[in-house]
Amino acid sequence: MPDTRDPRGNPGAAGGNTGFPPPPTGGGTGPYGGQQAGPYDGQPAGQYGGQQTGQYGGHPGGPYGGQPGGPYPGPYPGQQAGPYGTPPPFQPQPLPRMDPLAIVALVMSFLVGLTPIALVLGIVALVRISRSGQRGKGQAVAAVAISSAVVLLATVGLTVAALSEPERGEDGRVDEATSASVFDIRKGDCFNGRAAGRIDDADGRQSELRVGLVPCDEPHDGEAYATFDIEGHSSFPGMEEVQKIADDRCMKLVSGYMMDTWSYADDVDVAYYHPESTSWARGDREVLCFLSSSGDRLEGSLRQDGTTLTDEQTAYLEAVKPLYDVQLATPEAEPEDDLTANTEWAARAAKAQADAVRDLKADDWSPEAGKQVTELVAELEKGLPGWQGAGRATTADDFYLSYGTAYDHSGQKQAQKVREALDLATDMEDAPAL
Repeated sequence: MPDTRDPRGNPGAAGGNTGFPPPPTGGGTGPYGGQQAGPYDGQPAGQYGGQQTGQYGGHPGGPYGGQPGGPYPGPYPGQQAGPYGTPPPFQPQPLPRMDPLAIVALVMSFLVGLTPIALVLGIVALVRISRSGQRGKGQAVAAVAISSAVVLLATVGLTVAALSEPERGEDGRVDEATSASVFDIRKGDCFNGRAAGRIDDADGRQSELRVGLVPCDEPHDGEAYATFDIEGHSSFPGMEEVQKIADDRCMKLVSGYMMDTWSYADDVDVAYYHPESTSWARGDREVLCFLSSSGDRLEGSLRQDGTTLTDEQTAYLEAVKPLYDVQLATPEAEPEDDLTANTEWAARAAKAQADAVRDLKADDWSPEAGKQVTELVAELEKGLPGWQGAGRATTADDFYLSYGTAYDHSGQKQAQKVREALDLATDMEDAPAL
C-alpha cells in the first residue's frame, strides 16, 4: 500500500533538556551562525544558512519549487476537480443510428413471398448507409444475399417445372405421347404405367413415379377422372385408412365423370394413386382416381359428362344420379341383422327418389323424350311410398314388405325407353339404378 503520509516528513519540535538555552522569542540565530528560524514554533532553523522556510528553495511553503502549496497540481481552469485532483472519466461519443430500412429488408428476406421486395430494400439501404454513415450495413448485405439466393432458387425451380410439364393443346389434352410425373396427371388424361394403380400387397407401396401420357384414342392403361386431398389427419393415418378413404371417395366420384352408369363395361375398374408414408412426410395428400381395365387395354375416352353429352342427356343423368349414389351405399348387413342401418338407408333412398321426381318434372324435354319421362315419373311416384315405409319399419318383416313395393316400381323399364329417346346406353343387364 503506498505511503500516503506527507512526503515532506516532520522533524518534530525541539524540546527537552538539550543543554542549550532556548532561542529568543520571535526567532534568533540557530545553533550555527546566520541560521534563520524554522517554519514551526520551537523548530530550529534549517541546517544550512540561507535556507527558506520550506525544505527546498523556490516556493512559499510547498515541497517543490513553483508549487502553490499542495502536494499535487490542482485542476485546469474550468475543470472540476476529481477526488484526488484527477480529470473526470472519459465520456464516449454516441453510436450512429441504425438504418431502419436495413432491418426491414433483413426480416422480409425470410418471408418467401416478399423476397423480391426485400432485395430492393436491401440495395436501397446500402446506398443510404454509404451516404449517411448510419449503422446497419451488415443487415443490409445479409438481406441482399438471402433474397438473391431465394429469388435464384425460385427462378430455377419454375424453369425446371415449366420444362418438365407435358405439352398440351388448347383443350388441355396431350396431343402426342410424352413422359410425365404422376403428379402431373390431370382429370381426363389417359396414360400408360407398369403399376396402373395396382398396389403391391407386400408393403402397400406404389411403384409408379412416372407414367407415359398418351392421347385417349390410343391404347392405354388408365384414364384419370378425379383428384382430392385427404384431410383431417395431422400425421400419416396408416395405409389401411388411406386406402379406405380412397376407395370410398373414388367410387362416389366416378359417376360425375362417367355419368351414364349403364354404359360401364364389366372389365372397367376404379383404381387410384394415393400418398404413402414417405410422400406424406413431404406434404403429399392427393389421391388420383382413375379408370383401368382388368381385361384388354382401354381405347377411347370413357368420359361422359357435360363436355361430351347433349343438354338433354346431361339433364336426365343428373336427375337420376342421386338414385345411383344411394345404390352404392346399400348396407352389407341384412335387415334382420342390422335393422337400423337398413331403415336409415331406405329413408335416404326415399329422399333421393323424391328429388329425382322433382328434377325430372322441372326440366324441359323434347316431345319424344318428354313422353317417356312422364311415364317414368309416374312409376317412380308409385314406388315412393314403399321407400318411405321401409324407412319407418320397426321389424325386418315390415321392412321387406315395404321394400317389395319400392322394388316393384323401380322404373327401370320406363328408364330404358327414356334412354332410347335420348340416345344413351340401354342394356338393362346388371344395370344400376336408372
